[in-house]
Amino acid sequence: MLCLFRNMDEDVCTICYENVDATDRFVTEECGHQFGKSCMAEYIDEARKENERRYHDTDDELRPQLDMSVHCPVCRTSLNDEQFAAIEK
Repeated sequence: MLCLFRNMDEDVCTICYENVDATDRFVTEECGHQFGKSCMAEYIDEARKENERRYHDTDDELRPQLDMSVHCPVCRTSLNDEQFAAIEK
């Protein structure tokens, strides 16, 4: 799926809107949005905590229906966890 919300300024994190140099840039594989590595690491941590809270707040029989993946903060595309290994704290 082509994402129409792709960041036009290649040097700006789409979470904090600060300039990001090439060595601190994280680009999602699925949709191509880019973020500063530290912003994305914090976002991933918070998204996983929220998923865990939703899991524990959901009735047992409904848990298999939950989407526990992390989504792009810009377009909500489901992201592959394997790409996060390089930026996680």
